[in-house]
Amino acid sequence: MPWNFEMVQAMYPSTSNGYLQRTGDRWNLNPQSVANKIRSLEKVEGADPNSEATLAKARELTAGQALTTKPYMSPTFGYLCQWISEVAGGSDLDAILRHADKYLNPHWIDGGLYYHRCDKGWDDDGNFTFVDAYTGNAGIGYARLNIKEGQKKMWEHPRTPDEVNQNPWVDGIDLGQDVDCLRGTWDVESRAMLISLRTWNGIEKKIRLLAKNLPSGRYGIYENGKLKRLAMVTEKSESLSVDIKVDGEDVDLVILHE
Repeated sequence: MPWNFEMVQAMYPSTSNGYLQRTGDRWNLNPQSVANKIRSLEKVEGADPNSEATLAKARELTAGQALTTKPYMSPTFGYLCQWISEVAGGSDLDAILRHADKYLNPHWIDGGLYYHRCDKGWDDDGNFTFVDAYTGNAGIGYARLNIKEGQKKMWEHPRTPDEVNQNPWVDGIDLGQDVDCLRGTWDVESRAMLISLRTWNGIEKKIRLLAKNLPSGRYGIYENGKLKRLAMVTEKSESLSVDIKVDGEDVDLVILHE
């Protein structure tokens, strides 16, 4: 997809036509039989593929046909979410995620969001409900994290070994500490490391993080806008350690070169 993005983006409306159905503020996924009938009604009768009337007529004309997910390439919904996040993003992505949150049984465990497996393709009202392991544990999650043209950006401008080895980065934080790292970035212009943290369970944790590869010089360490201390980095191989308490509220840490 990233290596032929213009073609994929141009095909997005026609590819999704009939399959993705706007229902209020969300997208639903129609069975293939219904989707094909919607496309036929649009072509033969000039019907609006996104109207409730066209959907109702397509369902009536295909009544009695088995509703199966087998014609789709599995895992359907996970691929669909990833595709929309990369090519469309914005309101279309929000719409398909609203469907997931309403009909695909979302759950949280140990700070992680997943969707329960479900082997039934559609409920009695025609809402897509099928969830496989990939969709529930990875596909939807990836779509939430990705930005529009995210894969395209990585494909066209991959990070070089020099960038990886030279850029400042943060160490000392892992999932076993129950701490979510919401942000960790080096701002080149302001020469500042920006870090945002919180615990997923609201329990206070004491951690020691390490800022590595910082340019040499004096730094001010700010926690939620307040200067906590000054520190010196004499050479690039030296790590700057910061002890910090993290709980359920966001903690913003700025390590600023002075």
